[in-house]
Amino acid sequence: LNLPTHQYSNFASYDRNKTATQSTGPEYRDILDNAEKLQASFKLQPCHLERLYGMITDLYIDKYKFKGMNVKNKVPMLLEVLDNYELESLIDFFEIAAS
Repeated sequence: LNLPTHQYSNFASYDRNKTATQSTGPEYRDILDNAEKLQASFKLQPCHLERLYGMITDLYIDKYKFKGMNVKNKVPMLLEVLDNYELESLIDFFEIAAS
């Protein structure tokens, strides 16, 4: 059988993964069996987070727009609060934006 070297490495990798899957507990076996699905789901996480950041930012801007205030210059600070998420800090930021 004359298979290219990279195909041999795929077979070896498959054998190692199969052996690892058989020697682990059921919860880890499930992770290994669904690795591709889990990786695809993980790649979507930044999109979901960006969407949530956008909704929170829009809510913040609209809250103060209805009060006749322009707070767009404070959006970078809001994003920093979101990056270092603490619920109390986020609530405080929403409440004292007028200052």
